[in-house]
Amino acid sequence: DPHRKVILLVDDQNLVAAAVRSLLAGQEGWELHHVSRATEAADAARRLRPHVILQDMVLPDGSGLELIGRYAQIRDRPGTQVVILSGYEAPEHKAAAFDAGAFDYIVKMPAQAEFVVRVRHAIRQAEMVETQVGLLDAAEAANRQAARELAERREAERKLEEVNLQLREELHARMESLHRIASDLGQLRDLVLLMRRLLAEAREGGGCEAGSILRAEGDDLVFTYAQ
Repeated sequence: DPHRKVILLVDDQNLVAAAVRSLLAGQEGWELHHVSRATEAADAARRLRPHVILQDMVLPDGSGLELIGRYAQIRDRPGTQVVILSGYEAPEHKAAAFDAGAFDYIVKMPAQAEFVVRVRHAIRQAEMVETQVGLLDAAEAANRQAARELAERREAERKLEEVNLQLREELHARMESLHRIASDLGQLRDLVLLMRRLLAEAREGGGCEAGSILRAEGDDLVFTYAQ
């Protein structure tokens, strides 16, 4: 469903979860899920494939900043954006969040209009990144296919060149053989020797284990020379 937008809230305070649910109420297609512990967050992100993760900085069993790196390893939705939802407004906390890879930093709790707009902006960023990744994957697949086809064509050209070279060598050998035969036959005066030599050269040129020369006598063919 293109209208379905999945949002995962990772926060250990139920009051915050209720406030976020209230702020996002009325947004068509937006689907909010909530977990309260760091140990649940990565599995939930992998299962839900959220567009946006609203992440608290401090959890009872872990750090929200450390979770950002774990989210980046989830490939099912490569565009997932992490928005820090924190009670700390100090610049060093914001710097640490952005340095860890967060897309945005929201201090709990802003006005509804601001909150919705910033979440929507994160969703759009997620969709844009996912589209770009999809295009890059398609381009890489096309490049790999083109490389395979080029390699196959070059291999076919190489084999064809080998066949052509072999044919040229065989033709050259046969031409030399014909010239040699013509020269030898021109010196032969014995018909028997001439026929035997012709038959031997014909068998060798045709790759035949046996051969014969037949002479026409009226309506019959008579075996005259055989090898």
